Amino acid sequence: MRLKTACLLVAVVLILTIPAYAEQTRGISVNTDLSFSNYVAACSVDIYAESLTDSISVTMELWRGGTKISDWSTTGTWHVTMSETANVTRYRTYTLVVNYSINGVAKTPVSIDRYYG
Repeated sequence: MRLKTACLLVAVVLILTIPAYAEQTRGISVNTDLSFSNYVAACSVDIYAESLTDSISVTMELWRGGTKISDWSTTGTWHVTMSETANVTRYRTYTLVVNYSINGVAKTPVSIDRYYG
């Protein structure tokens, strides 16, 4: 009888420690990168939404001053990763701008500047 009680107690403890992923929420995370090599800019963004069911729409733009060099778009659910390249010239400053929305609600754009020397 003691063995059955101990086994039942262990089973209940294990069940209670299993996380309920469908109920968890996380903060929004946006990571961008802009690097250069051999006259090519490597642009990337990695976005995690708060919930596993959140819809993400993202547009990534590469700018040199007031001139848009290129742009790319994608969509996904909960996690979106995008990596693209564009030809660039040296001795200029470039800006990578990421515009995104989650569940149709526009979020504050994220941008980074890098000099290619």
